[in-house]
Amino acid sequence: MGCTEPIAVALASAQAARALGEPPERLKVTVSPNILKNALGVGIPGTGMTGLLIASALGALGGDSSRGLEVLQGLSPERIQAAKEFVREERVEVEKCEGEGKLFIDVTAYGKGHRGRSVIRNTHTSVVLVERDGEVLESREAVEGREGEEEECAAVPMTVEEIFRFATEVPLEKIAFLEEGARLNNHIAQEGLKGSYGLKVGKTLWENRGLSLMGEGLSLRAIARTSAAADARMAGCSLPVMSNSGSGNQGLTVALPILSVVEDLGLSREKLLRALALGLYGPSLGVGCGVFGGWSPFGPPRTVSRSQGAFLAELDGRNALDLLRQYVGDEVLDDERLMSFPLGVCDDQGKVVAVRALFRADLHGRRVVTVGEIPEGTRVRFLRGSAESVLDGAREAARASLESLGRAPEWALAVGCYGRKCFLGPRAEEEILEVAGALGSSVPLSGFLSYGELAPVSGMGRGCLFHNETMTVTAFAED
Repeated sequence: MGCTEPIAVALASAQAARALGEPPERLKVTVSPNILKNALGVGIPGTGMTGLLIASALGALGGDSSRGLEVLQGLSPERIQAAKEFVREERVEVEKCEGEGKLFIDVTAYGKGHRGRSVIRNTHTSVVLVERDGEVLESREAVEGREGEEEECAAVPMTVEEIFRFATEVPLEKIAFLEEGARLNNHIAQEGLKGSYGLKVGKTLWENRGLSLMGEGLSLRAIARTSAAADARMAGCSLPVMSNSGSGNQGLTVALPILSVVEDLGLSREKLLRALALGLYGPSLGVGCGVFGGWSPFGPPRTVSRSQGAFLAELDGRNALDLLRQYVGDEVLDDERLMSFPLGVCDDQGKVVAVRALFRADLHGRRVVTVGEIPEGTRVRFLRGSAESVLDGAREAARASLESLGRAPEWALAVGCYGRKCFLGPRAEEEILEVAGALGSSVPLSGFLSYGELAPVSGMGRGCLFHNETMTVTAFAED
């Protein structure tokens, strides 16, 4: 019930308060960046509040640490109100720490000159240290596991062929419990479609289905149902979900599209159970990513001196539209031609790390409309290219994905940008041929067009940015 990260913080807080032995006067919560990111805006069931402050207060003032991730189950309205007051009085401090891995939570509870402390590491229930006033009460080795994966969820290594054979041959009574999980996930999906949770992505998609390019068919129903379930869960809906490998959202993402297909096609219960068994079990994947555009910078690096969202007004104090016209003439007044001159977003060394498409010249406002915002202070460069250079960029993206993966892929996904299609015109299909040729004829290739995508910067390991007018190729192989 609820998103796992804030619940794990509640669990650590409950342990710290138990070690303190009396109601805490204040709490100090130290978490890894990944926990902070994943939990900061997440709703806490039954409170109408979000984030780590209320999660920690609830755990410390009323949580039952013996119940693990159900630590907040059955809290009384009085306890919830007390926790809200605790937060309003600014008695919870949250800070980020570096170098402790992806999943790290350290909570200290203070009261009457004493302190209780609890540390969770590697998995959401792996309490490695409990102490009072520096005296160790409990200590154990950290469970080795991937972020978000509990010890009991660790996968048994199997090939795709073995997984398929298991899913199609296992006796139904051994996987019948999956039907209850699908029912739970569908229940929260229906709640998300009815209520106003979070960003209301799923509900909005469904209510505006008549306007969707996908129509009202299976694809939209599956997407809306899954999105609505995630909206509800992350906004703090108290309904339970069936997780996958310790992740509730993964459980929703696997089960709800399968359920949608089974319902749409009128398939049997056996088909549902076997599809769930196949979908919920999978080997760990190796992933390699290549991101290239094929564009070349021209002119000196410049700094965005005035912008608002996707409206670019000034570069180095000069009007951006006038400056662009100085370089390329009145071609900027043609929206399709404007896409031939994107902007490169630069890092501190002046290297272009992402591309922003220029969507339209706003003559009335004397500014350029970009696909994606470019904040003030960003270093940028004008870019240009030829059909050959852009096709070369697609080929380099595929090669980079292979190099990043480090072995032969079993499948690849290519995401191209609509702006590149406009730029290449009748040669647009050649881009896919370049990617397929670089990957090799034995690698199945899927793909689609987008107006932008989140992808790594210059391959894996440097974080992700929003890219336009770029080819992104992701290659997959079993570990």
